Amino acid sequence: MKALPPDFLDVLRLPVLHEDDLDTQAGFFDRDAVSDFYRATVQEGTGDEVLQTAAALLPELHPLRAALFAILCGGLVENGADPRLLFPAALRRLAQLLASLAPYGAAEPMEDDEGKKRPRRNRPMSSPGAPPRPRSRRCRRPSACRSKRVDRRLICWCCR
Repeated sequence: MKALPPDFLDVLRLPVLHEDDLDTQAGFFDRDAVSDFYRATVQEGTGDEVLQTAAALLPELHPLRAALFAILCGGLVENGADPRLLFPAALRRLAQLLASLAPYGAAEPMEDDEGKKRPRRNRPMSSPGAPPRPRSRRCRRPSACRSKRVDRRLICWCCR
């Protein structure tokens, strides 16, 4: 396993005491320690060693910093590192996070406007090489649309 530079480790282990202590993705990658570490790793071709180190380090990190580190590792995979070195550890970390969020999730399906429980629609995932499915420009059910994250004129999340 490759030892990570101390300045990069310091960034990963910065304490999170308040919401302001959380990095945005852009803010994280704009830090000199992060960008220098990434460039050096790509130039040296030591991505596999970094992924092995990351697999051991992910459980110790704050969830957001672990996610940002995993994104950085994804960039190393795009530059030739083996994704199989980090995937099991990232999957375990995600399972831990999902389990910790279970008390905040809904116990039952959401009810629609008429008080009926809506069945969950299972949509087949498209194959990796398939073109994306076309999406409507307008919601087909504007009165029942519950989309709040995206402007309905662009993409409606309930109709995709």
